[in-house]
Amino acid sequence: MKMVHILLGGVLLAAIGGAVWTTLPQRDTLSDASQPYRPQSRPHVVSPTDQARAQFHALHPQIPPLKNLASTDQAHQHYVNRVAFSPDGSRLASAGAEGDLCTWSLPDLQPLLHIHTHAGVIHGLAWSPDSRRLVSGGDDTWINVWDSTTGQLLDRHKQPCPVAAVCFIADNDHLVSTCGQAVRFWQVGAEDQLFAGEPDTESDFQYLAVTPDNQIAVANATGGLFLLDAQGSTLDHLERHTRHVAGSARSADDERNTVTGIRALADGRLLVCDCSGVWLWDRHKDGPAAMELVVPGEQAWHAALTGDGRTLLVEVPTRCRVIDLQSRKTIADAVVSGETLRSVDVDPRGRWFATGSGGFNTATGIEDRGPASLQLFDLKAAQALPPSRDQPKPVDTRDLQPWR
Repeated sequence: MKMVHILLGGVLLAAIGGAVWTTLPQRDTLSDASQPYRPQSRPHVVSPTDQARAQFHALHPQIPPLKNLASTDQAHQHYVNRVAFSPDGSRLASAGAEGDLCTWSLPDLQPLLHIHTHAGVIHGLAWSPDSRRLVSGGDDTWINVWDSTTGQLLDRHKQPCPVAAVCFIADNDHLVSTCGQAVRFWQVGAEDQLFAGEPDTESDFQYLAVTPDNQIAVANATGGLFLLDAQGSTLDHLERHTRHVAGSARSADDERNTVTGIRALADGRLLVCDCSGVWLWDRHKDGPAAMELVVPGEQAWHAALTGDGRTLLVEVPTRCRVIDLQSRKTIADAVVSGETLRSVDVDPRGRWFATGSGGFNTATGIEDRGPASLQLFDLKAAQALPPSRDQPKPVDTRDLQPWR
């Protein structure tokens, strides 16, 4: 009997190990876009949040852990790839790897909308400035515009390539998106794109942000930052090629500076994450003086800054680090579920911050898309904490040459 059990267990493990993702279907009509869509789930091993928290605080016992005000893992099957507070501060939106878009009440994270939309990962998620609409875009090349209250699909546009990022422009009726090495402009209700900007770049644009005065910042993965006007013309361009020293997370002969995220701030500055740390880009300054390094040595994929400029939230693998910018010291850490923090956003009223997370890497190096978690944290409580006595050191030493 034991031998039978062993054989059955081996068959089961082989089946699990052989599970693969199927080809994503295309949904090409307005009616298709609103139909339920669920990808085939694959089994995954769930690592409890408590285990991640215990491992971290064994190394940094003096950094206090933040407990979330509310959390949910019920809506998204796989990792939460984007979170975004509405500009009026009334709701939170989340987007997942399975193509679902959700909205939530605050601060209890009760579900308001759950829309089964894209066939694949949603990479772009943004509110209109008046909080009445949501736009989403992802791997299936579609840009969808939704009524944020009713969930009605208002408009959609198809790109020739996946949507890496999409945002509203300040009049609530125009959109901008990235597609390969082009920046595309759209109008809600118009059938075709209005025009496209094509800055001189070496690689595809992956990140996008729109400033309050309707200038568009885009970034590629090889160290290029471009600033465009609302007509697609290039206004400014910054770049930096950095040689990483021996022992760096990147190879010593790799001179590319990988930009990993960009976010527009209310005062017009831009928050830029790259493989050397977190920077502030002041568009009103020229040359190297335009870029101020605020947190060195942290290769962050996601970061957010509070409206008062006082507190910086930075992704550090399994947690969100809360940093006081006056002292440049860590205050606390918010440990998230899953192996990776996927997104972080700050409430425009300065009350809370939210994180989206999930996913693990298996022994074979294949990324597992679960479990998913959406968490809400008390920002005021974090800001009231003194700087921790245990200050983590930068991951490695890097050659921090200025942007030019």
